[in-house]
Amino acid sequence: FSAPAILAANVQNPNLQLPPDAVVQKAAVKKIFTDSFAAYKEFAFGHDDLSPLSQSFSDGRNGWGASIVDAMSTMYIMGLDDLFQEAVTFSSNIDFSKSQTPDTV
Repeated sequence: FSAPAILAANVQNPNLQLPPDAVVQKAAVKKIFTDSFAAYKEFAFGHDDLSPLSQSFSDGRNGWGASIVDAMSTMYIMGLDDLFQEAVTFSSNIDFSKSQTPDTV
């Protein structure tokens, strides 16, 4: 068995250029993410959602820590290896067959 020679076409414009402030914007986006996740860790870690105004949490997705799982791909893409490893450790212990709330699975 051999794989096809071409699996996908190049769809990105070869003349695409980043704007001059791309590095600054990248850093700003990363800071917004890390600041937001720090608030989640402080007030809601292990729960589904942060309620920032009340500095508390809600568990609308069975209390499985949905925000952690949802943020993992962003952590990985942004190179936030320490946060990503923490999320891997947390998510590897989730038992999706059991709700952490009165809701049923």
